[in-house]
Amino acid sequence: MSSIEDRVRKLEDAVFGKTDRKKDWRSTVGKFDGDPFMNDVIEGALESREAERRKARENSETESQ
Repeated sequence: MSSIEDRVRKLEDAVFGKTDRKKDWRSTVGKFDGDPFMNDVIEGALESREAERRKARENSETESQ
């Protein structure tokens, strides 16, 4: 019987095609440095997350009163 890792690898190969396993997420690091669109995406995500933090703090303060 094959291990779960072997089964997942076979499934990934069937779905995505065989890939070089050495090219993983590290090959994309820095790929979008200086890209104006990605800078906008990141800025928007940071603003959204900060708004979520503010709302959580407000809710926490309201509940503790």
